[in-house]
Amino acid sequence: MTAAVLMLGLGACAEDPGPGTDPSVRAARAEFADKPFPTLNSVPEQAPPVTPLEERTRLRAALSADQAAARSAMAQAGETAAATAARPVAPQPGLAVGRIDFAPGTSTIGDAGTAELRAAWRIAAARDQTLVMVAGADEGQGLATARLAAATRALSGIGADTARVRGVPAPAGSMAPAFEIFIAPARTIR
Repeated sequence: MTAAVLMLGLGACAEDPGPGTDPSVRAARAEFADKPFPTLNSVPEQAPPVTPLEERTRLRAALSADQAAARSAMAQAGETAAATAARPVAPQPGLAVGRIDFAPGTSTIGDAGTAELRAAWRIAAARDQTLVMVAGADEGQGLATARLAAATRALSGIGADTARVRGVPAPAGSMAPAFEIFIAPARTIR
């Protein structure tokens, strides 16, 4: 008898979701209760749309080209990073205060370069610091040295104390700019 009551109770639980069930669940069960369960024999009337073969071929080719370009760009970036990492680093002794753009292959300082040197010297003198010029050697060590000498002469011509001016040729192959002017405390420059 207890087994029969227990079986009836379990059967009722399976059929009725019970009072604690979410109303949306009960509504969904009621909506689909009278509809037949789908079978493998029930197929759609029309097949889903398919992209034409020519368009798929064109898309595949475009994706392949994009992938090849990405691989090439990544390889090129890796080579550039490796080459950059192997180059020596140019010294940068302090605060950058100026830059002279020399014409390629020359050591002549124009009016704009003289103005840069004058402004840099004023900053160095006001702070009681040393003026440090770093010349890039990408066009050769000889040209870097000639540019430093020309800048020192120009500073002397505007009344700068050349004892507080240092010229540093950057190592060959460094990432140094063509000609950068820095200021630094005198005790840090040797």
